[in-house]
Amino acid sequence: GLVLQSSAASTASLVHSSHDTPATVQRFISGSLSLTDMSYHLVSMPVSSGAVSGWWLDSYLYRFDAPSQAWVSMGTSTTTPLSMDQGYMVYYPGNEHTYSFSGPLINGIVPLSVGFFEAGGYSGLNLVPNPYPSAIDWNSVTGWTKTNISNAFWIWNPVAGNYASYGAYGTLNATQFIPQGQAFFVKATAALPVLSVNNNARLHNSQPFFKNSDPPGLLRFKALAKGMEDEMIIVFDPSASAAYNPQQDVAKLFGSSGAPQLFSATQEESLPLTTNALNLPTEGVSLPISLQLDAQAQLTLDFVNVAAFDPAYELLLEDLLTGQVYDLRNTPSLLLDHLPSNLAARFVLHVVKLTALPYIDAESCKIWGMDDAVLFTHPSAQGSKLEVCITDLAGRVIVSQSCFNNSLNSLKVPGFTGLLVVSV
Repeated sequence: GLVLQSSAASTASLVHSSHDTPATVQRFISGSLSLTDMSYHLVSMPVSSGAVSGWWLDSYLYRFDAPSQAWVSMGTSTTTPLSMDQGYMVYYPGNEHTYSFSGPLINGIVPLSVGFFEAGGYSGLNLVPNPYPSAIDWNSVTGWTKTNISNAFWIWNPVAGNYASYGAYGTLNATQFIPQGQAFFVKATAALPVLSVNNNARLHNSQPFFKNSDPPGLLRFKALAKGMEDEMIIVFDPSASAAYNPQQDVAKLFGSSGAPQLFSATQEESLPLTTNALNLPTEGVSLPISLQLDAQAQLTLDFVNVAAFDPAYELLLEDLLTGQVYDLRNTPSLLLDHLPSNLAARFVLHVVKLTALPYIDAESCKIWGMDDAVLFTHPSAQGSKLEVCITDLAGRVIVSQSCFNNSLNSLKVPGFTGLLVVSV
């Protein structure tokens, strides 16, 4: 009979139109002998009947319980029926294994099991399957019915130790295409959600695991540590707002505690976000950025798409732990020493309008006023010791200090309001 094969290199795909086509579908699974590796996979089975827990023999099998918003073990029974409108999570305690499922292939409209529940600090999460023996396109206009469902999905990436996400843009290499045999999280936003998929969403896509071109107003921040990573997006869109919008923003799903967790938040509700869409005020904006990692490690932050960002704005990253401020146009990455005790809300991204006060562009340096600090660059004296004096208009000294000239320098002027004179 028909066999759809699967290996570490690729998985077979079938787009068919007949009902109940008998077939055997294979699913290659990578694993690990160490449970702490978090080598989990979110899986689905594209057959319409006969699925039981024994199909995943020798693996740990879990379901996601939407009412409690928590994982539940499927136990040791090999005869527990598995629902075709739900996804599952497996962990194989070995290097790799290929599973086989035999039965009639799913075809046509498939209602997926979703509900709106709040528990344990989470709300609306549902684990649903790709029910077909092919990839499906989340962006297919005619392939889905979505009611009270966020315009995003999440897939566990065991290599990164985090959830890859896709809304209008993807993180951790996620795209609009959901592979064959893949389960994924969706988020209901209100009561009585509806999610169904039909044949119009199907397609052949060879992407083994989950890049759209990014618009000029989109910034990517990546954190890498201990061989794992996380990624977040800030995108400035005139139609976006400070409040959470499930059609534009993507909520943060936290991954392994041993992997870096990088996120911003909505300006109104302080809801953690993986993708934060907001309007950019003419004068600029300051956005807190959080970083969590439950381990002592050397950590790299990468900043992507900075060069393409509107040149009328400076992009300044303030490190609240060290007091350092970095000009991201001259700093494509940072290497940091991280401790688990570090404040999570460690950074602030300042998007500063250059043409608006308080900004000065002298022949040899640039000076900004930002919150309770004066920032300045002096590229012609890079690496030199500088004498800096800040006074009010009457000549009274507010700050007088020597400092080593970095690419971007910051001096605190706490509690002062009014105009300042800066001499470097």
